[in-house]
Amino acid sequence: MQTGQIFGVIGSGLAALIATTILILGCRGKGKIKLSQHSAACWGYVAGYFYSVGATFWTSAAVITGGLSSALTGPDGAVGNGGMGGVALLLAVIAYGAKVPPGMSAILGVAAFTIFQQAGGIWAVPAGVLAKAAGNLLGIH
Repeated sequence: MQTGQIFGVIGSGLAALIATTILILGCRGKGKIKLSQHSAACWGYVAGYFYSVGATFWTSAAVITGGLSSALTGPDGAVGNGGMGGVALLLAVIAYGAKVPPGMSAILGVAAFTIFQQAGGIWAVPAGVLAKAAGNLLGIH
């Protein structure tokens, strides 16, 4: 085990599966893991990161989210050319301002990772922190 890795090396695909399992169990809330609206959004964001670095079908979440955000921001977008920063802000307002069930909040969190990455600026900071922590603590790269 390398220095600083708590659980040893965990592959990105398995980390994505673990995060998905936490989301499913936590959003159901029938076991020991119970996620609130905000914690589901945060776990969704973490899962979104693992989906982006994972291989195979895990990357489809990023592809779907990227397509939806392009439909909103493209020159012929549904609401005009709003920019990715605007989409990121809209997503944050919905995720934290509206009363949504934990499952929907988790989906918004997953979408937030891709959209925040595309928006750049301050929106990309949490992704950098998460990537560094995942690499140092878990060995995920």
